[in-house]
Amino acid sequence: MADNTLAESLFEAINLIASKKVSDLPYDKTVICTITDTSKADQNEYTVTDNTSTFTAYSENTEYGLNAQVYVTIPNGDM
Repeated sequence: MADNTLAESLFEAINLIASKKVSDLPYDKTVICTITDTSKADQNEYTVTDNTSTFTAYSENTEYGLNAQVYVTIPNGDM
């Protein structure tokens, strides 16, 4: 019986450690934003907001208009 308790405790500890490591992994985050400034659209640069913060986003292939809703990828979730 003691072996089962020890094994269960060991597995529980491993699960806690693994869960913490997985939650700390960097990953890309995608947010829906609204374009608020297109004055640098000729340089593929837009000012966007996700209603909590405002930042600059870039587009390689597409031109967007003012108030357009776009998906913005945040590399490693680092805003």
